[in-house]
Amino acid sequence: MKRLPRWTLVLFIAIDLLLLAACGILAALPVEADPDLAKEDWGMGASNIEPSWTGLLRPWPDAPSVDFELANLGYTLFFDPVLSGDNTYSCAHCHHPDLGFSDGKPVAVGPTGEEINRNAPTLWNVAYNTFFFWDGRASSLEEQMIVPLTAPNEMNQNLDALVNELNAIEAYPPLFDALFEDGITSDNVISAIVAFERTLISDGAAFDAYAGGDFTALTAQQRRGLGIFRSAATRCFECHSAPTFKSDAFKVIGVPDGDDTGHGAIDENSVDYAFRVPTLRNVALSGPYMHNGYFTSLEDVIDFYRDGGGPGAGFEAATVDRVIAPGFKLNDQEIEDLIAFLYALTDETIPESMWEQVSYVDEAGHILLPDAVPSGLSPIEPIDNPARAVIAETTAAPDERSECLRDSETRTVTVGDNQTLQQAIDCAEVGDTILVPPRVYHERVVIDLNDITLRGLIENEPDACPVQENGVWPTNEPEWPILDGDIDNDGTKDLTDGIIASGHNFTMEYFVVRNYTGNGVLVEGVTQTTLRHLYTENTGLYGVYPVRSTGVLVECSIATLTTDAGIYVGQSEDIIVRNNLAYDNVTGIEIENSYNADVYANETWNNTGGILVFMLPNLHSRVSRDIHVYDNYVHGNNRPKDDATPGSVVGKIPIGSGIFVMGSDYSEIYNNRIEGNRSFGIALVSMYQAYEPDEIGDVGPLSEHNYIHDNHFKDNGDDPDQAVKDAGLPGADLLWDARGFGNHWDESDASRFPPILPGKNWLGVVERSYFQVVNFVGKRF
Repeated sequence: MKRLPRWTLVLFIAIDLLLLAACGILAALPVEADPDLAKEDWGMGASNIEPSWTGLLRPWPDAPSVDFELANLGYTLFFDPVLSGDNTYSCAHCHHPDLGFSDGKPVAVGPTGEEINRNAPTLWNVAYNTFFFWDGRASSLEEQMIVPLTAPNEMNQNLDALVNELNAIEAYPPLFDALFEDGITSDNVISAIVAFERTLISDGAAFDAYAGGDFTALTAQQRRGLGIFRSAATRCFECHSAPTFKSDAFKVIGVPDGDDTGHGAIDENSVDYAFRVPTLRNVALSGPYMHNGYFTSLEDVIDFYRDGGGPGAGFEAATVDRVIAPGFKLNDQEIEDLIAFLYALTDETIPESMWEQVSYVDEAGHILLPDAVPSGLSPIEPIDNPARAVIAETTAAPDERSECLRDSETRTVTVGDNQTLQQAIDCAEVGDTILVPPRVYHERVVIDLNDITLRGLIENEPDACPVQENGVWPTNEPEWPILDGDIDNDGTKDLTDGIIASGHNFTMEYFVVRNYTGNGVLVEGVTQTTLRHLYTENTGLYGVYPVRSTGVLVECSIATLTTDAGIYVGQSEDIIVRNNLAYDNVTGIEIENSYNADVYANETWNNTGGILVFMLPNLHSRVSRDIHVYDNYVHGNNRPKDDATPGSVVGKIPIGSGIFVMGSDYSEIYNNRIEGNRSFGIALVSMYQAYEPDEIGDVGPLSEHNYIHDNHFKDNGDDPDQAVKDAGLPGADLLWDARGFGNHWDESDASRFPPILPGKNWLGVVERSYFQVVNFVGKRF
């Protein structure tokens, strides 16, 4: 929490006593409030295509329509050196088809040999970009195109001179006249080239075939790499999500550089050293990598991220993104697997629907290099890209399925005595139930099919959810199948994740998951998932981790010994979390950047924080609202946070946090039993408590229109954490940072700060006046 002078407590009390005298003037002033986002801009929940074979089939974003006759002209111009001022450079010199439509150099080099300070990005799938250049300075391809054409250190062309030169070339005027009433103009030149670039759609890679249901499209190594890519350890998928494997966001990752501040130099509301997240489509062809070409190989890039990004490379100019900062652990085999998956994103053909409409592809859809161009100048020559041979070798000879114990009548697959769990899963078909005998499985498991139930075979199914008996939970694990990331049973966690699932209608029940570095059970991007009767222990960041999903049910489970949250649901909607136990974590239960959640009948104890409802910046989802937290028992959450993941937000929460709400709107906290949390029972704060204004971006930072009522408090705030004391705040049952309008409290016999909190029955004029004063103090102190 940000530091407040200690005298503000006295000031708040004085304000509360004198407030009513000021009602008339203050009520007329405008109230600080967040802008309302339309629901289509919230960005949470699943985005899969249905019906589908797997949950990995995601819809492509909309792209501008293309006039293919115009694209044919644009292709000719793209490869013609006449576009440069000295007639030596074409667009293709920096965006060569054989080099992934890049140039194979760390930074681009102009016709004079002068280096340009940025790497030439690939043009594959540029049609789906919202921002252009590494710093995002252009918002359309047309706007972008003007810069390389005219920049002195790039093509150095005078646009009027270009028009005259094209008019003097016999072939060009009739080509333009057939498409434009005004013939050759600089705008028409740009429109034609942009039309060609928008046909560079790569959507037929091995990954796409696999996502469409072709099991053999990826090798076993590539499937393992896909699991690592989506794991909670690497978190690659959070910025590079299917199908484009890019993001419109700008991230600080900390690549060593000089004075290039990236998006911060373009947008005063952005942070310095943030750069656009590029696509990973055809990434194996388009190195070197990063905005300045700092890394020559994918191995170098992964090593950089593995070490936590910039800080591991000596970068100290800005705080790197929270997803990057912790770093991760991968062994050599896992790195090879991850790179093998990245090779599976290679596809140098445009969609088959375009082949007969354009003049520049071969019979398989590859872009052809022209033998000649209308100017008579020399076009680029082919270049041998050695990455192609490596890609072909990696993707050759897909493996076959193992022998399967599948009953087609009952739609069940039973794990055989000599099978791995993954081998049995690979035998399954859509709609199957996979029956798993109780034994230890040392593996990471990936499930992408829809309508799959993963069920542990147990002798006696529990007839109720777990509860404490006489205040004590028996810590012995149930005799269920066990997923264990400690392969050698030597106390070392060797694997990143237990389960990674991306299929719709996924159910998992009756499992123990333990000893992973990243996550116990990760479910990503699905519609309808049920996770019940799971015991997760010592699983890295999260025990149970549904993210970017719709229709989430987590129930009757136990989560303990995680370094972030025992049960985490993020960027999702239509959520139920009920009848779970979470203890000995940094956070017991966390609902982050989500919509419409019911969190009830859970028990959290001996965590650093019991239940968190958070809104964080720089995520795909941009909302936290309609979260209902009720009938929970939240007690004794006073655990030290020494094992919190470095750089994590939960690592900042005060020890002794009961229920902590930050940046959420229209949420309700009621009828909870909250006891013995040393800092506070319920805190309601804005994002300014954890972030500087320039770190928040375009999300609403305030907590607004929340209702906290009828909770039961005992012995909270008796010994507040030093972070609370440093903020000049007392411990209390109820804390508010006086930011955000429309919040109400109706609590009897609860200690509170500020000493007076607005209730539902307050007159509007009184509430507005009171808010103006306390908000003024809260913002300034």
